[in-house]
Amino acid sequence: MRVNKYAGYAIGHVTKKNFSQAADGNGIYYIDYWFLIPGGNRISSTGNILQQQWDTLKIDDTLEIRYDLSSPDRNIPKYGGSLSLVYVFLVFILGAVFLIFGLMRLMNSFNMRNSKAA
Repeated sequence: MRVNKYAGYAIGHVTKKNFSQAADGNGIYYIDYWFLIPGGNRISSTGNILQQQWDTLKIDDTLEIRYDLSSPDRNIPKYGGSLSLVYVFLVFILGAVFLIFGLMRLMNSFNMRNSKAA
C-alpha cells in the first residue's frame, strides 16, 4: 500500500542480493540497489522482495523504485511488471481449460442420465 503513496519514480540498479533465514525456517529476500533522484543525487538502499522476484533478478538488473518526494531515503523497490502479466495469462489459460473440461464432463453426465431414463 505504501508504494501508492510514494509519488517519486526512478530506475534502480541492483548491486547485491541478500538472504536471511528466520528462526521459523522462512527466508527474507533482500536486494541492495541505487537510484538517482532529480538533481543528480544518488540514493543507495536495501529493500525486501518476494522470493520469485529475488530468484529472477540479477546483479546490474534494473527495476522500478518508488520513493517519497520529501524524503527519498523512504523508498520501495517495485518489481515484476512483465512477469506478472505472463503469470496472469497462464492462470487465465489454465482456468479456461479447466472450465471447458468441467462443462464437457457435466454435459456428458446429463446425457447419460437422459439416455438411461429413456
